[in-house]
Amino acid sequence: MTEEEPTMPPGMRTPTYKELVAKVRTVAREREEWAGIPTPMGDLFPMTIEPRHPYRIDEINKPQDREDGWRTVNYWVDKRLGLEILIQKNREGRARVAYIPGGSKVDMLLGSLGIMDAWLEAAENRAQTKLWNMIGHHRFTQYRMIGLFPETSKRSGVIYIFRRLRPTIALKGQEGGFLKILCTLCLHPIGYYHGAWGGVMVPTDEVIAHLTMMRGDEHKFWANANQHSANAVQSGI
Repeated sequence: MTEEEPTMPPGMRTPTYKELVAKVRTVAREREEWAGIPTPMGDLFPMTIEPRHPYRIDEINKPQDREDGWRTVNYWVDKRLGLEILIQKNREGRARVAYIPGGSKVDMLLGSLGIMDAWLEAAENRAQTKLWNMIGHHRFTQYRMIGLFPETSKRSGVIYIFRRLRPTIALKGQEGGFLKILCTLCLHPIGYYHGAWGGVMVPTDEVIAHLTMMRGDEHKFWANANQHSANAVQSGI
């Protein structure tokens, strides 16, 4: 005798993913969560959430984490070897290096399409209005038309190219008027989805976070961000 699968009560149906996202948004507003509540996208796009976040879902970093208790604390892609290199720790504080096949920029683009349903269009619209007030009409037009805008740090002279759904590019002027790419700075303040360019915040909110940190504490911005070389897949160049 086999156990029957549960059935939905008459008149009820399984909610769509957009309806689920809307419900999560309502709960976040009721609980006054300023950054919302991270929305899981299933095993295809596992999340990494900032450890201090009140709604962090433990052990969601990489599929390996759920199998053997190891948690990914940092990662990068070696383009030459075609590997994603993970630094992992377990509950006892031991560390190890793990390797998985690295993705491509096309994989990251397709992954970004896959996580788009986790974002609310209204939230992105509000973020763009905020950004317009922060950078002015001309640079916001650059951002709206081509997805990026520049700003030079008054402290260091580093030129930053802030980009939607890509790490921020850091450049430095050289003799002869040339620019040297120092690195790209990847930072998702609340969390991010593996295999995609996006984080759990809408894209422009993450651009605002990069811009605000650079203006307020440039050293901390660099310290908190993953620094990718220009030829790394994660650099997005």
